[in-house]
Amino acid sequence: MNRIKTTQAREEFGAVINKVAYGKEHFIVHRRGKDLAAIIPMEEFQLLEEYIEKLEDKIYLMRAKETLEEGGELIPHEEIAWEQKEDEIPAAVHKERSARSRTPASKGKRRNQVQNRAALRRSATG
Repeated sequence: MNRIKTTQAREEFGAVINKVAYGKEHFIVHRRGKDLAAIIPMEEFQLLEEYIEKLEDKIYLMRAKETLEEGGELIPHEEIAWEQKEDEIPAAVHKERSARSRTPASKGKRRNQVQNRAALRRSATG
């Protein structure tokens, strides 16, 4: 995996993108020795997104199983009023954006993005 400074990445952006898109190379962009971002081919990004989605589904199913084992009751998706979901989504988005803005960019930004996406999906699916 290639490591590249932010200034160098900015200066050589076109070349970096070509190496990633056509050469299937990976780059870690860093500033003052601290890793800030990864540049990977789109196909790999899509695979990661699918993997994350599948993991989130597994977590949801595990929680549902735990709820049933504890004597709780699951509400079928079809029985949840869409109006209720639509009212909750803006509040959940606002809450997650507020939490994101208070989180320093250097501390687990990707983890927070994944958690935010999972929370939004949970609030949208009930």
